[in-house]
Amino acid sequence: MIFDANELAQAVFFFDEQGRLIKELHIAEFQAVLDGFVGLSDLSGVEARACYAEINSELKICKLLFFTLPVNPDGSIHKAWHLPLANLAASGFKGRDLGAGPILMSCHSQCPAVHLKRAMWDPELGPENNTLLILKKAAAENKMGLLFRSPETVAAHGAVDAESIERMELELGNKLRKEHAKEMRDHMAQLLKEQRLRIATMNSEFENQKQLAKQQFEQRLESQNQALLSSQQELTYAQAKISELEAELAQQSDKIASVRDYFTRKIDDVVGSEQEQQLLLRESIELELKAKFEHDDLELKQRLQSCELELLYRQELEEQLQSELAMLRQRAEGATSLSAEQLLQNLSTSGLTLVSFQPGTGHLTVPVDKVQQYIDGPEAYAATHCGVSEGLYLQWLEHYKVPICRAELETGAVCGENVERVDKPIDFSSGVSDRCPHCQKLASRAHLKLAST
Repeated sequence: MIFDANELAQAVFFFDEQGRLIKELHIAEFQAVLDGFVGLSDLSGVEARACYAEINSELKICKLLFFTLPVNPDGSIHKAWHLPLANLAASGFKGRDLGAGPILMSCHSQCPAVHLKRAMWDPELGPENNTLLILKKAAAENKMGLLFRSPETVAAHGAVDAESIERMELELGNKLRKEHAKEMRDHMAQLLKEQRLRIATMNSEFENQKQLAKQQFEQRLESQNQALLSSQQELTYAQAKISELEAELAQQSDKIASVRDYFTRKIDDVVGSEQEQQLLLRESIELELKAKFEHDDLELKQRLQSCELELLYRQELEEQLQSELAMLRQRAEGATSLSAEQLLQNLSTSGLTLVSFQPGTGHLTVPVDKVQQYIDGPEAYAATHCGVSEGLYLQWLEHYKVPICRAELETGAVCGENVERVDKPIDFSSGVSDRCPHCQKLASRAHLKLAST
């Protein structure tokens, strides 16, 4: 097409998802696409990103309109699609100077018609991929072959006197100064608008990423809390099961003692039997009772050891979940604007105190400056408060939860006899407090034998 020198040529540019220019059409070709004579086969089935531009005779861009164009699978445009491209471009906001003064630009963020905002998109304004610079370069290269007629210029010469020349020079100087000042103000205003548009786009992307990260963290935290609650419930069940087995063991012991007394009285009531017959009967009853007691005792010890192993596994799982939960909380605290230390300081200033319960210490007040130390190692913190080492505290804690004899027998198994519970770590002595009287005697005999040797 050929345009007059004072006319603006109309063209449509197409971009891909990466912001690269992929197609250029002048307005007649684009109108043929809208009328269905030509199809966009290379953009079929997508919502294409397009830009309507008006270009002057110097191949400089004057107006821009960034809009989306839905393309059918066969490459045609839906008949109901219609946008007043020229009117929207003429109603745009002043933008960057691309060589012909500040352009008029309409896009998603700067739309003159709010109800058409969804049909537009925002150009890239970054230093690496700038859509406006790509359009400026494409217009200058003129691959579409836009042609403009040369205007007929008539030079009129007239005689002017010196006074008129001086007055014209003065008026021209004032006019140039005002235009320069106005151009500088417009340029600064345009720079501010571009920066505000870019900041608004970056803020929107940041908010979306922030909301996504917050949702992921809340889902992960909820999952960890559910797992921790389930572990605590299983731990409570295991402790109740151990208490039930201990009560059952005591009941069996009482029952065996009652049976022994019954048969002893029965033997004593036998009158007139021979001494040898009485001895045989007594030995038979004692062997039977001993075998029954050993069988019941072995079965109960095995069940008790199984429950202890399950309890240890639950404790390890709970510690692992507590560690993961602490790591997630640290990440969440790093993502917020208020640090954990400032939050704890504010709580302390408001009169709130942090209280924790640990076996052997009871309810323990944790100062603000000791919170991180407590989180890194609750057992070590409690051991320091009790005045013992962390290793001794952990041995006492194991004894406190399950007060049984932990001496290792010749068979490799643990003795498992009930011992008296030591309530304070400072009173606990490893190898003594967690040993039954029988194992303590064996240990003292071995020590005396070793000393005599």
